[in-house]
Amino acid sequence: MTKAQLLDDLREQYKFVGIPEAQQTTTIITPYVINVLESGLSEGKRKPTGFQKNIVFYVYDEGGPGEEAYYAKAEPVNTSNTDITASTTSGLSYYRIFMSQELRARTQGFMLKAVLAIVNEAPETVDHAKRLLWAYDMYKTPTKYLEAFMVELANNATVRTSGNLVSDQDLEWLINSAITNIIAAFSF
Repeated sequence: MTKAQLLDDLREQYKFVGIPEAQQTTTIITPYVINVLESGLSEGKRKPTGFQKNIVFYVYDEGGPGEEAYYAKAEPVNTSNTDITASTTSGLSYYRIFMSQELRARTQGFMLKAVLAIVNEAPETVDHAKRLLWAYDMYKTPTKYLEAFMVELANNATVRTSGNLVSDQDLEWLINSAITNIIAAFSF
């Protein structure tokens, strides 16, 4: 990647990209610092957020036939955008849903509500014995199952488009619908 391509890459990620400032050098490698404004939406209520930061990059043989540009240490990430609604199927989109603290808390609430429903369901309900074993185990160790439910949610189109704004009714339905898959995955 050339210096121009690296700057284009930054412009795709950040709302504002300043002018790169060359740092003092005595070699064929020129270090640069550039100021950017990252912006995004908050996880909870999807409000605009922003953060100003500096990004360091290096250019080898600038202007020469072998010009190459490199980010220092790692490619920068826009950490201000914590909105978990996803219009893409990128790994980061799935990860944001999977790690959403608000969605995890709501999910745990509906998991516990499902436990109570299973404990009180009729014994002739299909797979009641397996469901009851799962309910008791889930009640004792809810975090053991939270990750599995979050995987189910991260792969659901409604959650991917609504994020934390998914309705309680939809979320509860999704949790209840996932119970059969979760029980099968944990071999009850």
